[in-house]
Amino acid sequence: TSLAELGQLKGLTTLTLDLGGSNITSLAELGQLKGLTTLTLALSYSKITSLAELGQLKGLTTLTLDVSFSKITSLAELGQLKGLTTLTLDLSYSKITSLAPVGQLKSLTSAKLWVPLSLVPNLTIRANEVFVACRL
Repeated sequence: TSLAELGQLKGLTTLTLDLGGSNITSLAELGQLKGLTTLTLALSYSKITSLAELGQLKGLTTLTLDVSFSKITSLAELGQLKGLTTLTLDLSYSKITSLAPVGQLKSLTSAKLWVPLSLVPNLTIRANEVFVACRL
């Protein structure tokens, strides 16, 4: 029910973590991995309710985030990842209501988004390559 062991991997630069359907309730230890440049995080059907720790990972350049069917309600922390160049985001059947933080990512060169159609009218992304798939 904890990611305590992750905090010991301080030199890690790339991490793939699938917490889908797990009993983990916090990503606190993830925020200690300041050397991460690439993160793949699957949170479908997880008990995680906040992405606050992602905002601490200032060195991230690539983020793949799946919050489909999750309890996550905000992407606010993504706006703090100013060095992010590649973003893949799956919001299918999520509780996210705003993509405004994604619009703050001025270093993006590639973005791939799976989002509800209701979020598309307010979508502003500055990237060379953008892919958006919608569901009704």
